[in-house]
Amino acid sequence: MSERQAKKQRKVQPQEKVKAAKKSATGFNVFLALIIVAAIVIGGYVIYNQYKIKNPSMDPETVSDRAKSEGISVEEFEAKYGIDTVEEVDGDTEMTVASGYMSLEKYAEFEGKTVDELKAEFGFSDDVTNDMMMKEAQEYIPMSKAAESMGVDYASLMQMYGLTEEEVPQDMLFKDAKPILEAAQQKLIAESQASEEAPAEAE
Repeated sequence: MSERQAKKQRKVQPQEKVKAAKKSATGFNVFLALIIVAAIVIGGYVIYNQYKIKNPSMDPETVSDRAKSEGISVEEFEAKYGIDTVEEVDGDTEMTVASGYMSLEKYAEFEGKTVDELKAEFGFSDDVTNDMMMKEAQEYIPMSKAAESMGVDYASLMQMYGLTEEEVPQDMLFKDAKPILEAAQQKLIAESQASEEAPAEAE
């Protein structure tokens, strides 16, 4: 197996896990599963959710697609946004993944914003530096801002997870809330599976 084939095989794995999440949950639990899969597997939580909100029915955009839309080569695009040395990124990589490897400064440029605008949008503190990769920076997003990036209000997000604001305060950082959200998601999926299996056993 060539190195490029191995890369592509690694990229398929997150998609397979997303498909597994869809099969193991129903209704709004699918939404919950995809949120956590995006955060933990893809590593582009903020970027993933923003992309799905902006482009709910579109096929995923790749680095090659974006470079073409800007009228430049893949190599020029990668150099422009500082991801030319990232082994995990090539022309076939989805932008939701590739963007996670951009620095905060380059991601702001990619979004057509200033760094200050981006920090305000996501509630970043001074702990998040301009050269920090976005997939690392997203860990420092307060949960109130995380809810906004999903396109839902905070109360609705907590209701979906069956959690209270006491358990996950609005100012809790995403990195600290993630284990709580993951546990709540697993509980909801287990309950959903149990409710589906119960009628089958009765028959």
